Amino acid sequence: MSNDLETQLISLSAGLSGAGIEVRSRYNPDKLLNNCSLVTMAVLLGTDARTILTRLGLSLNPNASGLSIEEIQATLERTGHKFIATKYNEKQASGGGPIRSRPQGIPEAVFARQKLSVPRQKVGVAYKRPDGSGHVVVLGAAGTPYRSYMDYQVKTAGQDVTREVKGCRIHLMFYLEKETGEAM
Repeated sequence: MSNDLETQLISLSAGLSGAGIEVRSRYNPDKLLNNCSLVTMAVLLGTDARTILTRLGLSLNPNASGLSIEEIQATLERTGHKFIATKYNEKQASGGGPIRSRPQGIPEAVFARQKLSVPRQKVGVAYKRPDGSGHVVVLGAAGTPYRSYMDYQVKTAGQDVTREVKGCRIHLMFYLEKETGEAM
């Protein structure tokens, strides 16, 4: 694991004191707002974000931002579980003209039309909002018109963020190769 990823993971935390948000999610026992990738992994593995960090031998620092797509991928590999991850990037535009490059990722509408071979399985999805901020949530009913995106960072039952995600760009999808039912 690169020192950059370890540094980022060690410094992954932003306490909620004074933020006015009450976190009551069993997946997020440390009540953080910037550990969405770890919370999503925890949901897929049937554990919590603290357990993942403990197993990876890492601790948290209250002054950091979340993980980049590359750091999420490296963390998935370190869990010891077989995750399948697909990174989405549009090719950079070339030549002159007013549009010199396209944003990375693909529009959610394009992502939704893809044939995904993981129906009825929970899938982690990393996306970027139009303002450039990112988030990672759980996609349910992947590959169907009934897909829903749930955020488990604040509530154990999840918060439906489908409406938000539909206006965003998908950068990464990940899921367990085979659901074994065993927790981390």
